Amino acid sequence: MKPSLASCWYPFRSPEVRAIYENLTPDEASRLKQYSWKAGGLFGALVPLLMFPVLYYCIRYNQQPWGFLVVLAVAIPLGLIIGLVGGAPIRKRAKKMLCDSAYAKEQGYTLDNLRLYSFGK
Repeated sequence: MKPSLASCWYPFRSPEVRAIYENLTPDEASRLKQYSWKAGGLFGALVPLLMFPVLYYCIRYNQQPWGFLVVLAVAIPLGLIIGLVGGAPIRKRAKKMLCDSAYAKEQGYTLDNLRLYSFGK
C-alpha cells in the first residue's frame, strides 16, 4: 500500500479493493482521500448532533443509579442504526470512485461486481 494511503487501511478490505488502492494514480488517491476526509468529517459531526438529544433526555430524566444503563441501551443501538443507514451512501460513493479509477476500469470492475469487504481469506 502506498504511504499516502496508510490512513485508508481497513482490515476487512477485499483483495480487489486492495489491488485498486495499490494501483491508484496520485490524482485518484488525492480525490479519494479528500472525499474520505469530507465524508468522515460530516459523519463525525452528524452522529453526535443526532445523539445529543437522546443522551440529554436520558441523563436529565433518568437520575436513578441505572440511568447510565438506559443511556447505553438507547445510545448504542441508535448509533448503530445511524451508522448503517448513514454509511450506505458514503460507501456507495467511495465504491463509485474506486470503480472510476484507471486500474479498476482496466480490470472490468463495476459497481455490481466490486466487493468492498472480504471476511474470509
